[in-house]
Amino acid sequence: MRPSLFPVLLLAALPAHLPAQDKPMEAVCGDLFGARQTAIRMRDTGFPLQIAINETLARPEWRSAPMQQQQLAVRVVQEAYFAPQLPSSEVVREVCRKALDGPKSN
Repeated sequence: MRPSLFPVLLLAALPAHLPAQDKPMEAVCGDLFGARQTAIRMRDTGFPLQIAINETLARPEWRSAPMQQQQLAVRVVQEAYFAPQLPSSEVVREVCRKALDGPKSN
């Protein structure tokens, strides 16, 4: 039995409390994880890639995010579509690694 994604989805649906440019990388990492999960579900139900990208960028956490973070979200969605065999996201892993390395903000 697969673990429930409800807690992750619940956290991903909560609005960000900080302005996007002040959002720490840890929060961006969590938002990217949520975007990946949503992209996987959209892919599995037959949505085209462009619709998944548009829907991702329309969400509040990405709509007001800096361009660099929006590009990360697009990369995560593309990765979910083009590399579904990956057990986890290389993009999310890279961002989380940067978040652990230091308090730098993108």
